[in-house]
Amino acid sequence: MIKKRRTARHRWQRTRDPADKTLFNRINKETKELIAKINNKSFENFVYSLDATADTNFSLWEVAKVARKPPSYVPPLRVTTDVFVHSDYDKTAAFASHLENMFQPNNIDSDIHRTIHNTSGPPLKRVSPAEVYNTIKKLKPRKAPSLDLITANILCQCPRKVHILLTYIYNASFRLHYFPNQWKIAKVILIPKSGKPADELTS
Repeated sequence: MIKKRRTARHRWQRTRDPADKTLFNRINKETKELIAKINNKSFENFVYSLDATADTNFSLWEVAKVARKPPSYVPPLRVTTDVFVHSDYDKTAAFASHLENMFQPNNIDSDIHRTIHNTSGPPLKRVSPAEVYNTIKKLKPRKAPSLDLITANILCQCPRKVHILLTYIYNASFRLHYFPNQWKIAKVILIPKSGKPADELTS
């Protein structure tokens, strides 16, 4: 129907014939009615699929929680007295600069002097696939995934071969004393304080 509507519109734009305009209007009306019917059917199927059990990951309560939440307004951030930032990129840069200034080492006078040299200790104990699997089973299924979006449920459903490959990676990290930079990246989610102005960085 969408292809027919496009063809009819192009024909009418090319000829400007009233008969072609009438045909385009009829096809356009039928297409809109069909799209609305499909959307209603999809929404109806979605509503019927909701369930309050763990089999569907408590989908009914997730939808109810979102429906109860009032629409939130995200104002621009005030960087200085008369400078505001609006885009997500500028807001991220402003928050990063603010957090960097906030979390600085404490200046405490101490008699202890830092030593910058490595001390060799006993090698780290190697892990086994059974230990990896037992650790995966203890993970909370509703815990937020990392940047790779692999959840605990996915790891539990993986075959034994995946647990063996993970064991190779962990033992190699222990042996080489090297941990990938990807493991050191964290996503920081900022939660606004209630009752504080939403346009302030300190809120």
